[in-house]
Order: sequence, then C-alpha cells, then structure tokens
Amino acid sequence: MLDVADLGDAEKLLSNSRYVSETAHDLLKRGAMPIEDGWGGWLGRYQAIVSKTTIAILQRREADLADKHDRKRQRDAPLGR
Repeated sequence: MLDVADLGDAEKLLSNSRYVSETAHDLLKRGAMPIEDGWGGWLGRYQAIVSKTTIAILQRREADLADKHDRKRQRDAPLGR
C-alpha cells in the first residue's frame, strides 16, 4: 500500500529538522533503515537528509550506550589503594 500526503512546501519540509527527526525515528521503530537510492531533485534530497539523520540517531544511541557501559564499569570497579 502506498500512502500519499500533501505536506506543503518541499523546501520548508526539508529544512524542518523536527519533521525529519520524527520521520527518522518512526522508520527506526519500524525496523527500516532509509538509504539514498540515487534519486535526483527533491526526493533525492529528502532521502539524503532522512538517511543522514537516521545515521546520526543511531550513532548517538551507540555513544550513549558506550557512556552508560563505561559509567557502570567505573562504578563497579574495586577501589584501588
């Protein structure tokens, strides 16, 4: 099924970081990893920004997990004297 929605001005949509971020989060929740398919024009720019935003979200999650793991390791480490 294809869902089509009129979201208004394409340039405004591309510069709306909140919309792009929510779109990327929604795709990740559904287990989809957006990619750049080589489209030109507006659709290509849309794919690129959603893909880059998704990668940034995943990198932040990974960094947060690493930080959490490091804090736990430091907390659980025996105190050396």
